[in-house]
Amino acid sequence: DFAGDVQDFCSSSTFSDVKINVDKKTIPAHKIVLAAHSSVLMKMLTTDFKESTTNCIDVGDVSFGIFEHFLKYLYSGKIGEQSDVGFTEIKELYLLAHLYDVSALKQECVLKISQLLTLDNVCDALRIAYKYDDDNFKQIAKNFAAGHMEDLIASEIWKQLVKDFPEAGYEVMLNFFPQKQKG
Repeated sequence: DFAGDVQDFCSSSTFSDVKINVDKKTIPAHKIVLAAHSSVLMKMLTTDFKESTTNCIDVGDVSFGIFEHFLKYLYSGKIGEQSDVGFTEIKELYLLAHLYDVSALKQECVLKISQLLTLDNVCDALRIAYKYDDDNFKQIAKNFAAGHMEDLIASEIWKQLVKDFPEAGYEVMLNFFPQKQKG
């Protein structure tokens, strides 16, 4: 099928017209695939950015493995298998999707994160959801936190979250103590 055929070109030098430097490694890629999924990459490759003339994109502050997952998503529309990616990797992938404006990947990451939430990572999820003002992500993380409030409220990570993001703490508490409707 067509999607499978395109996926076969991921990290292949066949017909590649751009190189991506990440974590001291170089990955061949295809401008059309990058630009089709990311408005940020489209601008980088078609306007007065240096990437449009050098045909080279330098990516910093991300590991090769995470960027490889990102690139595979652009070529296939799929995130790696559950065994390949845990909460930390999906979180990093979400941040990369935000940076490059790949909204479909952000949605996929939120879905995966919703399946991976624990008491240990829900505050991290809330922190990201509020920092990037992602309403769907906020709701999923708030619901999980509210459902585990008895265990969460005494933890240091919760106290730090409420200090850093008071709105998140307030909204989780609203979910925990639902207001009675008049009527």
